[in-house]
Amino acid sequence: MIDRIFSGSRCRAIRQVHYPGGALHRFTLGTIRYAMENLGRHLVTVDWDTGQATVVFPHDIELVESDQAASA
Repeated sequence: MIDRIFSGSRCRAIRQVHYPGGALHRFTLGTIRYAMENLGRHLVTVDWDTGQATVVFPHDIELVESDQAASA
């Protein structure tokens, strides 16, 4: 099941995340594309500002306030 509730929300990695193409450093910012459940696991697809798009566990990221919301 695909969940788009947080689509477009900004997030950041709270720890280094390893993926087949390398590693994302802690505090890397990105935009959530969608969340999903697969084999009983919750996963989040994120488009990172560094150009990668990866699937991470929800406990690897935290939501951050967008610049627009912070200035309002």
